[in-house]
Amino acid sequence: MSFDFLGTFNKAQFERFVEFARGQVELVDSRISYLRAERTRIGEVFFNFDKDGTPRSISVDPTDSYIGRLLAAYEVNGGNPFIELRLRALGDPIYLEPGDEARPAHTMSNGEIVGQPGLNDGLSANLMRGAREFLDEVLAHRHGRLERKIRRALDYYDQLFSEEVALILAKGATTEDFSLEWYLEQLRGLLNDPRYEALTNGSDNLGREVYAPYSSYKVPTTSNPRVNREADQPQRQDGVVVRAGRKSTA
Repeated sequence: MSFDFLGTFNKAQFERFVEFARGQVELVDSRISYLRAERTRIGEVFFNFDKDGTPRSISVDPTDSYIGRLLAAYEVNGGNPFIELRLRALGDPIYLEPGDEARPAHTMSNGEIVGQPGLNDGLSANLMRGAREFLDEVLAHRHGRLERKIRRALDYYDQLFSEEVALILAKGATTEDFSLEWYLEQLRGLLNDPRYEALTNGSDNLGREVYAPYSSYKVPTTSNPRVNREADQPQRQDGVVVRAGRKSTA
């Protein structure tokens, strides 16, 4: 895969990445327009819950969207989205209500009590399994397929929205944290810092030297050093790669 390096690379590899990435930013607006159109096609689901987590209503916008039609079909086939699906928006998660020193946490935010192992329900489980056996194929056909499609559609909508947010952020200015230009500025700072030895100022796009080992000792930075040291193997130091046998970086 292109640009598959992470924390270890040289200046030439970085500049090649910068050129490619900036070229892609020009396409971001078109991609955002597509994502918004696709989200409209899928539809957004809205949930309304009481303070104790009891579901009250569910709606879809637009009503004739893909997920709107799936939920309508599900209800026509006898399914209840609140009871069987227990759907929730990504920004409205269920969490464990906090406890204290005298009373440990035991209830979720939707009112569900946290269970314990060892249900001791073997007798009733076998009876219920027998009572439901003749319905297994009906439930799988009428509800199971629709439930999977609804959950996938909700997940797909969330992924479309997450990508749109990431793209909007990426096209921001250098002053906006976590934009592409902000990341590039941070990386340039590291490239220009000789103390950060993971990055080097090499000009080889192939990156054949970038994984040279860190120096156990540094050769001098001038050709007329007071202490004459020689690199016994290729090594990284002060933002450059020193070849074996070199006595200085000059």
